[in-house]
Amino acid sequence: MNVRVGDTLPARPGPDITKARIQMVMDAMDDVNPVHIDEALVKKMGLRGLVNQGPSNLAYIINMLAAWTGDPDCVLRMKIRFHNLVVPGDNTIAGGTVTAVREE
Repeated sequence: MNVRVGDTLPARPGPDITKARIQMVMDAMDDVNPVHIDEALVKKMGLRGLVNQGPSNLAYIINMLAAWTGDPDCVLRMKIRFHNLVVPGDNTIAGGTVTAVREE
């Protein structure tokens, strides 16, 4: 794959964010954090809605990279910071721009 700085990665839509999907991830991860399922709590906290799990949001990015490269093992390491919450009804789209290329 010939990759250059400035290349745009193809945008990849994520799944519909729903309460049922968040619950499914909670069950799979054995996640008991109430911000994912307790609507009264998130309202009291002033949040926009139930919070989609960070690992799910990260997975959307990794899936986009794997689809782009054709290699499910393409991510060797990643540094990430979430700047906003993803809540039911949000549209997630993973994409990006190449900022550096390493020979290795």
